[in-house]
Amino acid sequence: MSKIVYCIGEVVYDIIFREKQPVAASPGGAMLNSAVSLGRSGIPVHFIGECGTDKAGDIIAEFLNDNSVGTGFLKRNEKANTTVSLAFLDKSKDASYSFYKSGAGDYERVLPDFKNGDILLFGSYYAVSDEQGHSVLKSVRNAYEKGAILFYDPNFRRPHLHRLKELRPLIKRNIRISDIIRGSNEDFELVFGTCSAEETWEIDCFRGNKVLIYTSGKNDVQVITEEFRSKYSVKAIEPVSTIGAGDSFNAGVIKALFEKHNFKSLLKDRKEWDAVIEKGMVFARAACMSYENYIPSGFCE
Repeated sequence: MSKIVYCIGEVVYDIIFREKQPVAASPGGAMLNSAVSLGRSGIPVHFIGECGTDKAGDIIAEFLNDNSVGTGFLKRNEKANTTVSLAFLDKSKDASYSFYKSGAGDYERVLPDFKNGDILLFGSYYAVSDEQGHSVLKSVRNAYEKGAILFYDPNFRRPHLHRLKELRPLIKRNIRISDIIRGSNEDFELVFGTCSAEETWEIDCFRGNKVLIYTSGKNDVQVITEEFRSKYSVKAIEPVSTIGAGDSFNAGVIKALFEKHNFKSLLKDRKEWDAVIEKGMVFARAACMSYENYIPSGFCE
């Protein structure tokens, strides 16, 4: 049977501000952004998450379908409105956020029929939160048992620092079970207090046949496995918005991995990873050139 990519995460409706004025609005959420970039690139992808039955939820569900993202596992919650996010761009086009949620939901969900070779992308606060963390872990363990490749992006942000003591063990648990961990220097500095890829790799949860992809914004991307170390220069650009850059980087990496035949062979092959990381950087640059959180429609054509 054909492989499938699954992305599990939060759903938000982003309203983007520049110089105190709204300039764009679009469906968002880190894993949703990745799913849209994957759908636009021609990869078979399903999104797992929940949103309200309100107008914003209707817009998001329609948008996902229009961008070739399967919504069979998108749960529509009648008890809560869709989360709205206000994203305020600074002079560097980086964003700070305010989130507006309402209501509570039932987060039990029907699990996909994961298969060997499928890819599951998960992460962010969603994967360790009180509300959704247990349900995400159930999906992750099910995917692991079926032989799917697990791709984890901690995507940890300062607003959750006050809970770091209780969340760090959950983040380490997610790293231990995953095959690929892609995080930013900011993520790992906040969670572990590390200041480099090498220092991060020494944390005990990274043991085993794993890949660490360490990004640093406009600076180098580094890849570390038990077999090799690689460093990649990032091409300088003048971004419009960096909101979806990391998420589209993840999508580019997953697209490249999806097109490979044997993931385990990649763990020892530095040259293969050169092409994988290049695809991630190309996707990230493309996402930075508009107010959308994903690669442009038709980009891969």
